[in-house]
Amino acid sequence: MGWFGTVIGGSLGFVFGGPLGAIGGAALGHIFIDRKDALQEQRRSQQQRYSAYDRQASYFVALFSIMGKIAAADGSVSAEERRVVEKFIRDINLSERQRAFALKVFEESLHSNYTVQQLAQHFFSLTPGQAAFHLNFIDLLIHVATADGTVHPNEEKLIGIVARCLSVDGAEVTRLFRSHRTSYPNHYQVLGCDSSSSNEEIRSAYRRMAAAYHPDKIIGKELPEEFVELANRRFREIQEAYNAIKEERGIR
Repeated sequence: MGWFGTVIGGSLGFVFGGPLGAIGGAALGHIFIDRKDALQEQRRSQQQRYSAYDRQASYFVALFSIMGKIAAADGSVSAEERRVVEKFIRDINLSERQRAFALKVFEESLHSNYTVQQLAQHFFSLTPGQAAFHLNFIDLLIHVATADGTVHPNEEKLIGIVARCLSVDGAEVTRLFRSHRTSYPNHYQVLGCDSSSSNEEIRSAYRRMAAAYHPDKIIGKELPEEFVELANRRFREIQEAYNAIKEERGIR
């Protein structure tokens, strides 16, 4: 049953409380806690120990709730933005119930009074010290935000807020945006670099991006299993780009 058992078992609001528990619970049709109780539960949750399943559930709920806030950053959610999110959900190996839950979380976040900062801060409190995990999270948000070919300044601003809440450096965010802004990136763009970047800059970019998808750091530990194939594809893309640049430049 995995992490989804935590959700459908009806314990979501009690497991990690706070804004994510409230939105996830509402998406299930179970309003476990009101806003005041949610914040109290969040403070208590910071003193608890969480299982890998709990953290995976928080990743899932945080991702789709924050996607909702970003999609509405320009004042409304367009049909194209909904299509992009729905396509992203189809591209992940989700069951029918998980797809329905993801869409419901996305919709609930649109009507929630919680801010993107509160959602991101709560997610960070549930997954402390997971730098690669958080970089992976930001990369996915940017992947979806840029999928329709345009990024509203407010969307970019909100992603920056999420990144700061997760302690992801602004320079990393800039590199990730550069990596996703074209449908057919060259090898340098995959790494968020360009042909003028030094060998050391390229090595550093590769190490950081690969760490966000490396099987030993992400897959099978904190990332929900349904995201594993997506992570594998991204990891292969990063490796192939770096190997091509190394061959081109004679990097050892």
